[in-house]
Amino acid sequence: MIGAAHPRPKKKYNLYDFDRKPVLEKDIWTDDDVEDICYDDAADPRQCPEYTITYRQRVCSEDIFLGMMGKQNSIEDCNEMVMHVEMPLAVALSDIQVDIKDNCVWVQCPQYKLRADLPVKVDEADSTARWDAVDKRLILTMPIVREFKI
Repeated sequence: MIGAAHPRPKKKYNLYDFDRKPVLEKDIWTDDDVEDICYDDAADPRQCPEYTITYRQRVCSEDIFLGMMGKQNSIEDCNEMVMHVEMPLAVALSDIQVDIKDNCVWVQCPQYKLRADLPVKVDEADSTARWDAVDKRLILTMPIVREFKI
């Protein structure tokens, strides 16, 4: 036999797949079998709170007066993303449940439900949540993860 050292994998077809997409034998799951991590339940009657996203940058005197570090006032040079979630009906911090993934945020309490996709990838392990009891606001601070910087 000249050419292929290994035989091509045989294609299997799932009987329940109407599009008739080929599935390789070594595949364990198809895309339809795996649920999205940030699934939103549209039937949930709780209201969605208002929120704002701002960016925070760590600068020192060399950055401000001399411009030595090369930082600019753009999102690319920001270090943290801060999300302010307005929750005027929330009573206690113990009722609020926060789940931060690398690309989305879940905030839940008996009165509110929020699922927000994030514009950049964040570090979920170093993220912090703080409750402002006077303004009834949840403040999430999430460090931005950069793949590389040009």
